[in-house]
Amino acid sequence: YFARISAEYTGWLFKHVSYEWFVGGFLMLLSGGTIYLFVKKKISFNLFSLLLLIIILTDLIRIGTRPYQVSERDIVAESFPRLDWVEFLKQDKTVFRVADFSNPSNSNSMAYYGLQNVNGYHSAKLRLYQDLLDVSSGGRSTHNLQSPFLWSLLNVKYIIARETFPGYEEIFKSKQSGASVMFNKNVMPRAFFVNNIEVEDLKTTLKRFDPSAFPFNPFQIAYLEKMPETSIDKGDSTVSAKISEYKNEYISFDVKANGNNLLYISEVWHPNWNAYIDGEKTEIYRTNFAFRSLIIPKGEHKLELKYEVPAFELGKNISFASNILVVLALIIGIYVEKKKRKNEE
Repeated sequence: YFARISAEYTGWLFKHVSYEWFVGGFLMLLSGGTIYLFVKKKISFNLFSLLLLIIILTDLIRIGTRPYQVSERDIVAESFPRLDWVEFLKQDKTVFRVADFSNPSNSNSMAYYGLQNVNGYHSAKLRLYQDLLDVSSGGRSTHNLQSPFLWSLLNVKYIIARETFPGYEEIFKSKQSGASVMFNKNVMPRAFFVNNIEVEDLKTTLKRFDPSAFPFNPFQIAYLEKMPETSIDKGDSTVSAKISEYKNEYISFDVKANGNNLLYISEVWHPNWNAYIDGEKTEIYRTNFAFRSLIIPKGEHKLELKYEVPAFELGKNISFASNILVVLALIIGIYVEKKKRKNEE
């Protein structure tokens, strides 16, 4: 197919791109000439402003009036209809994930409905998560992920599919699509305390998610990439971890520990996530190959997880400061020009 259309497409692309180059260059020459005439005092400030305005409007209008096809259909309603089983799940106000197999052709649709789905597609997904899926599903795509243990560890509370799976209770049947909503009775919380740790290399930990491997007990042991500096105490019945706020770049917990307890969090490990206990930064340990854990000291605390990228913050601040400087320069320029014209008069 590509061989048949490549020559035609290449010619079409070059024609339009070269046209933009010529038109853009012509408008830039006009702008440069206008600025030159103004600097040399060949034209007045009012004429200079008028000419620049005409050039800018010409460029905007030629782009804005290009023909485009307006769909007469409601694309959003057609692509994302109101689903009865989604409305059913929305009644659950806790933090949970789903494994949706009901619509493989639109696997990312759960994001539109605000549901966290362990399936879906992204061309730039994290490598460690893709490794986890590849090993746990025998190298198949995420649509065919069949790993009950990983579902539970990922905080998958509900499975949605066209057919029912053995061992899962069907709690809702869609009248629209016939999809079944199944409850995972073995679902693990998004965060919980673990009694013991063991340090091992990542490849060894990854193999534990192979379907042929014997599942470990995540409540009893966590596999860390490195040894913490402090020893781990076993939790008792008084320990707790409750999510108080959940956003894309920020998660907070109200936690209570009876010692130096290890809190496992079912969120993908990433170096730009930082943790703060009562405002003090603490280390996040890469755990169970792809997840996070950290040590909570004895007592009640506020735990915050923040996605922080220094380069982004620096760029944002530079951009903000630059905008302020441009506005100030414009105001000062107008003031100086008016004062100069007043003096000349």
